[in-house]
Formats: sequence, C-alpha cells, structure tokens
Amino acid sequence: MSWYDHVDAIGTKINQRLGKKHLPTHACITFYNSLISALFDYADIVWGDKNNTSLMHQLQVLQNRAAKVILDAPMSSSPTEALNELG
Repeated sequence: MSWYDHVDAIGTKINQRLGKKHLPTHACITFYNSLISALFDYADIVWGDKNNTSLMHQLQVLQNRAAKVILDAPMSSSPTEALNELG
C-alpha cells in the first residue's frame, strides 16, 4: 500500500464515521476524540512521506472537515476554532 492509498483509506473511514452523527455536542466531542482523532494519531510518528506537502495537506483538510462536521459548524468557519474546541 502506498502512502497515497493509506491516506485515501483513512479518508474513507473518517467519512463513513462522520455520516453517523446524531448525538448531543458533548457526545460528539467524545466520538471525535475516540473514533476519528485516533485515525490521525495512529502511527503518526512513522508517516512515510512527511515531507510530501500534498499528503499532509490532504490529511489536514480531512481533520478540519471532521472537526466542523462534529461540531455542526459552518464549513466557512475557522478550522482552528473547531479543532481547539475538540481539544
């Protein structure tokens, strides 16, 4: 599996999990921290191509989108605020 395939697989998993959100805000934050953030954190030390700005950008966009969806924030809002609220 290439790193591109790996990032695509993570994106697929995250999008599947985000589609099942019908919880109160505090439960959504727990959901994000346990089931979505873990996908980003798993083996983050050994990312094969950390200098590949395209892959890193794709992961950041996924994380920003996930944070906004979980918090039911407008897509035009600042991703930094959403990520800070999720801790």
